[in-house]
Amino acid sequence: MPANPSAFTGTKDGILGSGSDGAVVLDGVATVPWATLAANVYTMTRDAQLASLVINAGVTLKPSNWRIFCQGLVTNNGTISAAGNAAAGAAQGAGLTSNSLTGGKAGGAGGTGVSGAGAAGSTSAFGAAGGAGGAGTSGAAGAGGTISNTSGATAASSVLLTPFPLLTGITSFGNTNSATSSWGAGGGGGGSDSSSNAGGGGGGGGGAVVIFAATVNNTSGTITAQGGAGAAGAAGNAGGGGGGSGGLIAVYTLSAWQAGTTNVTGGAAGAGVGTGAAGAAGGAGLAINVVMA
Repeated sequence: MPANPSAFTGTKDGILGSGSDGAVVLDGVATVPWATLAANVYTMTRDAQLASLVINAGVTLKPSNWRIFCQGLVTNNGTISAAGNAAAGAAQGAGLTSNSLTGGKAGGAGGTGVSGAGAAGSTSAFGAAGGAGGAGTSGAAGAGGTISNTSGATAASSVLLTPFPLLTGITSFGNTNSATSSWGAGGGGGGSDSSSNAGGGGGGGGGAVVIFAATVNNTSGTITAQGGAGAAGAAGNAGGGGGGSGGLIAVYTLSAWQAGTTNVTGGAAGAGVGTGAAGAAGGAGLAINVVMA
């Protein structure tokens, strides 16, 4: 692999994959060997090695932390989603499964019982922190998931200017630091109140959408890695859960992409009830297009 990103050309360096999965149109009817299909939603089960890809309007592709390699044009007229999971009641938004990529960390559960403290959201390596939960009258708020490589929070956008970190799963910066390229910290859980009313769970962080393609046209489509929303406190004076942080959209192309609609916002905060405090929204993730030639 060339050290200089400007040296990447065509498919000779393997960056755009083998094309062995052929030219594909996801129409909600056709099945493919690299994803399952249910109700117009394709969920990836491995990295896709495509010659070309079209996602029709009304169809959703969930990468599930797998990568899309395409030697030709990716046209998205539908939705590509790595959105984080929303919390429900005191239950936290679940984390997304790690595969070739890591991202979408779990939120913290809401506090339960008298003076129950909300749990902290799960930590991610890069990006932004999850939102903190809100305190109940007697239950402490759970902290938002933190970023383990704080010195790399801003460095990540620069180290991703080469495809290496997302091809290998390792991000290196500053000559001495390296970490798994994970994104999307979880939101903290809300605290309960003095009458055992539960706090809201924290939302899960957004995952990763990573595409290596000659060209990408998202003009009529949506790509999202939004964080999951925190849940409201149950009743009484319970705190709301914090939102998960946004994840990563990284698109590597041979010419500038047509971005269309992208969303890496943090998840919304869950409301407090009574005198319980609301949670905080999650921080924003990163959307980046790198032209390799």
